[in-house]
Amino acid sequence: MLTREWMIQAPNSECSLTQQPFAEGEMVYSILERVGQVFQRRDFSEKTWIEHAPDFKPLCFWKTAFKPPAPVQEETLKKNDAESLLRNLVKKDEPTTLNTRYILAAMLERKRILKQIEKIQENDKKVLVYEHATTGETFLIIDPQLQLDHLFEVQTEVAQLLTQATS
Repeated sequence: MLTREWMIQAPNSECSLTQQPFAEGEMVYSILERVGQVFQRRDFSEKTWIEHAPDFKPLCFWKTAFKPPAPVQEETLKKNDAESLLRNLVKKDEPTTLNTRYILAAMLERKRILKQIEKIQENDKKVLVYEHATTGETFLIIDPQLQLDHLFEVQTEVAQLLTQATS
């Protein structure tokens, strides 16, 4: 079962093994692994990855250039859009919002805000692993296996939520 704490996880600013800070633009390898009942993201320098990759048993991994976290701006927190709506729904983690979270993630992927980096099978569920293009955060979105006859209903619900959020 996916637990709420690990649905969005920020990248580390240092190597998970050596604790050496990453330099801007440095290539970083990120892994997602299961530790007990939760998913854990760990980030490694390229040198550490090359030396220790056989020791890791990740569910998935990816390589990105390190970007230091941008300072959080007050205006960004007040902005009500698809991204903030997705963040709020993931934070609440209500089973009734699985379809909505899936559609919002797809919308953000089309806008190139989120990038799908992996699909993993977790028991009887498909989990989509997304990385935020700007912040490098990892989002875990359960694929609800939407049927075409339910798609219009979910799209309408998402449009209503976005309208309510911006008014």
